[in-house]
Amino acid sequence: MPAVARPLHAPRARFFSPAESKGMFGFSDAEDMDTLARMEIRVCGQGLVGA
Repeated sequence: MPAVARPLHAPRARFFSPAESKGMFGFSDAEDMDTLARMEIRVCGQGLVGA
């Protein structure tokens, strides 16, 4: 998991087991990671850093 996402997911561990967290948030987490990866590719690939 990218470092950007870890702080956002850390509070879950206080309330949910890993299995519960994956069951409740797994699909949206996968979509979020895909979106972040696409943004990173776009920013790095097209020189849009800082835009």
